[in-house]
Parts: sequence; structure tokens; C-alpha cells
Amino acid sequence: MFGLTISTGVSQMRIKLLQNLNNSLHGIAYCWEEHSFRVEVYALVLGLGVVVFLDRPLWASVLAIGSILLVMMAEALNTAIERLCDRITLAQDPQINVVKDVASAGVFLSVLIAGLVWIWFLVAALR
Repeated sequence: MFGLTISTGVSQMRIKLLQNLNNSLHGIAYCWEEHSFRVEVYALVLGLGVVVFLDRPLWASVLAIGSILLVMMAEALNTAIERLCDRITLAQDPQINVVKDVASAGVFLSVLIAGLVWIWFLVAALR
């Protein structure tokens, strides 16, 4: 009976993981509708090519690609916040505008971080 419980628990974990993956893929598909997110995906593909071409140390490459993923994550959270705010009210509301602006600032800050990382990455590669 103990073995059956463990087996059932593992099966339930796998099902839950697959459901979570499915939800995440739906979220990414929804984000794909945003122009900014598509631009960031293109930047990721370009960045992967640059990382392979420059043959930098693994840690530097992970940092560079991770910085783009950070921007994509911030964009996804910004999109979720904007959609939630729009669900609450479509009317102009100063407090909702502050929430949206702060979420947008998060994206901007992540872009600054990624820009600094990539400047460092490319300058170090050219030495």
C-alpha cells in the first residue's frame, strides 16, 4: 500500500507539473500578442546567436541571456498588471494610471539592466 501511495503521489505531481507547464505556455502565447514581447523574443534569438558566435565564458553568456529573459519576465508581469487594471475599470483612474506606470517603470529598469549587461559583454568580447 505504501508503494501505491508513492506511485500515486508521483503521478499526481507529474499531472500538476504538466498543468503548470500548459498554463505557462498559454501565458507566453498571450504575451506574444504584445508587440514589445515579440521584439524581446527576437532580441533573445539574436542574443543567443551573438553568445554562440563570441564564445565567451559560460557565466558571461548566461548573464547576458538571463538579462534578456529578465526583460521578458518584466514585460509579462507588466502585461498581466495592465490587463488586470483594465478588467477593474476602463475609465481613466489616477490610481490605476499610477499602477500601470509603476509596472512600466519595472520594464524600463529591466531594459536598463540588460543594456548595461550587454554593453559589458560586448566590450569584454572586443578586448
